[in-house]
Amino acid sequence: MKYRNILVYVICLLLAFASVFMTVACDGDNSMSEYQSFIAAHPDYYGTEADYYTDKDKGMLNNSYDYDILSREVGDYFSVVSGDVTKNQDAVTFDGAVCLFNEPIVLPLSDNSTWRMTIVGSVLTGQFLNDDAETENGRVYFGFNKNNKVLYIGVRIDTTYFNYCWTLSDSVLTGQHRFDYTFSNGVFYLSVDGGDALPFDTLNFNQASKVSITDPKVASVELIEKVRASRSQNYVSLSSIGANSFAVSGSLTEWIVQTSGIYNYKELDDHVLHGKTIYQLGSSISFGSGNNGKSFVEQIGALTGSSFDKQTVSGTNLTKTANKTSYVERYQNFNFNKTCDFLVVQLSTNDFYNKMPKGAVTAYEVTDSAMMDVSTLCGAIEYIIAKTYEQSSSTVVAFYSCVIKPDWANRAEYEAFVSNEMARIVEKWGIVFIDLFNKRTLDYSSQMTDSIHPNGVAYAGVFTPSIINELSKYA
Repeated sequence: MKYRNILVYVICLLLAFASVFMTVACDGDNSMSEYQSFIAAHPDYYGTEADYYTDKDKGMLNNSYDYDILSREVGDYFSVVSGDVTKNQDAVTFDGAVCLFNEPIVLPLSDNSTWRMTIVGSVLTGQFLNDDAETENGRVYFGFNKNNKVLYIGVRIDTTYFNYCWTLSDSVLTGQHRFDYTFSNGVFYLSVDGGDALPFDTLNFNQASKVSITDPKVASVELIEKVRASRSQNYVSLSSIGANSFAVSGSLTEWIVQTSGIYNYKELDDHVLHGKTIYQLGSSISFGSGNNGKSFVEQIGALTGSSFDKQTVSGTNLTKTANKTSYVERYQNFNFNKTCDFLVVQLSTNDFYNKMPKGAVTAYEVTDSAMMDVSTLCGAIEYIIAKTYEQSSSTVVAFYSCVIKPDWANRAEYEAFVSNEMARIVEKWGIVFIDLFNKRTLDYSSQMTDSIHPNGVAYAGVFTPSIINELSKYA
């Protein structure tokens, strides 16, 4: 009996401790602020606590959004700018129309986001959904091209329309059909008349030359990168039906969009690089020798509203040579007494073609520019980095490697330097490295003028969005 009483006492004591622990745990949960609770439930949200309450007041923290574009009277959901739009009991008909939404339709494009757009009716002609009805450079759009038999989502960068396409069968080109556009796990899909959801199958440039898509994820990532480079965030804010040069015609009975949350969407007045100054140092690829002297340098400036100082000369080395045309000599032309937000330097192909000595990366404690051997490739790179930090510690230094076709004679040496010496330089100095050499992309080889020099399409397709997106992280 005595032992049974002791056992009962011990059990009661344990229950009391458990009760106290549960109370403390509950009190701990209750001590979380509203903002902290939201962050715990929505790890994608990266706003501050002040941002959270502002976004909450604006109604931007919903878990989902629904848009029924045809449910209201014409003029309630969108206004007609040009052409005609008529609505009867069964359908809404667009005839050469351009319309502006009263409020934009925002599509999230992060890996954790989802959305679906259902359109029932005839295929709408032209670029029927746009994020800007007037501006061409950087515009994002949904479109249809009857001659090529494709529906597509595209972005214009510089003079190139990059159209990521789904090829349609002849039977879909006429009559009424159901089109379900979806975005899930970072990939875009299209289903026609309830069939399989298919990823992009081709990328075409200006509705002319095209490449087949064998990796849907790579294609979708490329498109998202182009959107982000153009709009500074992983969202498409669709503001118009049709655009200035792409009026819309067709008849629809249903047009519904459903999206997941848009927690981090911001209404930006300008690109995050707007007003920034970028110093560009390089040789023929930075100069644009395969594109009449125009490269990603000018494209970045036009797309973002940033300014640049372009010190680029074809055929020159990073390594200092007797002819005094190297990167090291031209670097001296930059004025760091003025604000320089970014220094972008090409990892030259010429040093490998000309068999310049690589040298070695200096020890971690060596940071004085005067200690660098500029007659070697490693020394010239470290000199430029060290000298920049000595003159302007706030300048972000970025190097980029080049897109190189497999047939280039010095490709193996370039690849080895990127993997070894350049990796150690990046680790030592903490600089930004934009590795286009190893970047997974679709096949842009047809848009190269030779083994190493891009044309305007390749610049706009690979170089420009990649460099913009990397620099934007530090803006």
